Amino acid sequence: MTRPPPLFGLTSLGGLRRYRALIALVVALVLVQTAAALAGPLVVRQIVGLVGPDAGAAIGALSLALIAVYALRAAAAFAVNHYSHIVAFRTCHDLRRAAYAHVQRLPPAWFADRPSGEVVSRVVRDTDQIEPLLADAVYGFVAAAVVALGVMVVLFWLDPVLAAVALLPLPAAVAFILWQGRRVQPAFEAEAAQFSEVQAEVQDNVGGMVEIQGFARERGVLAALARRSRALARRQIANRTLIARFDPAVDGATGISIALVIWAGGLRMGSGAVGVEDLIAVLLYIAAVYQPLYVLVGAAESAQEGLTALRRIDALLAIRPGIADRPGAVDPRPVRG
Repeated sequence: MTRPPPLFGLTSLGGLRRYRALIALVVALVLVQTAAALAGPLVVRQIVGLVGPDAGAAIGALSLALIAVYALRAAAAFAVNHYSHIVAFRTCHDLRRAAYAHVQRLPPAWFADRPSGEVVSRVVRDTDQIEPLLADAVYGFVAAAVVALGVMVVLFWLDPVLAAVALLPLPAAVAFILWQGRRVQPAFEAEAAQFSEVQAEVQDNVGGMVEIQGFARERGVLAALARRSRALARRQIANRTLIARFDPAVDGATGISIALVIWAGGLRMGSGAVGVEDLIAVLLYIAAVYQPLYVLVGAAESAQEGLTALRRIDALLAIRPGIADRPGAVDPRPVRG
């Protein structure tokens, strides 16, 4: 018997509460990384504004400061990556243990109509796919999104007109990714189901290889597996074609933003509304505005696989065990007799 589906990811990721301290450390490091990312182009702006015959000492000091800023940003990025992976892998371990412990309590009837390979896939493969979702997609996106929000504030402080021009293509890019994402998730769920079927068939065939060879059924078994594998390959190719559409959208939006800022900035420089240092700073910030989308695109495949794995783990944990402990039950002590 299966309970109603839980709130998406709540059952699987409830154990993240155990790692509150590490998560808080990662958030603090993200803020340090954000501050360094915002400071870099501002220092470049100051350097460009000081260019002149008597500015050598000041430019040298600012250049050293710029090196320190980028070194701090690199150190913070390393720490975010390191500690986010610690949280991710520990969560995978917790999920793997919880899923296997739950499987042990399921009734024999549940196993009767399920290939052992499918169960193994739920416990091992699905839990392992949570790691890139947490470490790469979630933390990477959060870090990039915080930087992007800070950059937008700085852009409007530097020049509201150039900031508005730079952000013009952003809504279209976001809308395209959200629209395309609605098609991607169901497609990856279907792929995960097909992969589980192939894995289950291979595992069952290997377990029964003596019988297969004894009855000379190798050719028929191979043909059946090849049909499933071919269908899986077609599904995988189709899904990667969907993912491949994200890159041109983000790259195109970034390029359009740069072109529009150069055009509008040139006009405003001609009228004296902005200086060259402001235009350079805005151009340096544009990449950071689109960085969250680049992170989503770069981790789209692993994120979709991780989200699909979460749903499959949640569905497994929602199945009621054959024998349930009463509330407050305790393990019996060793009995001697």
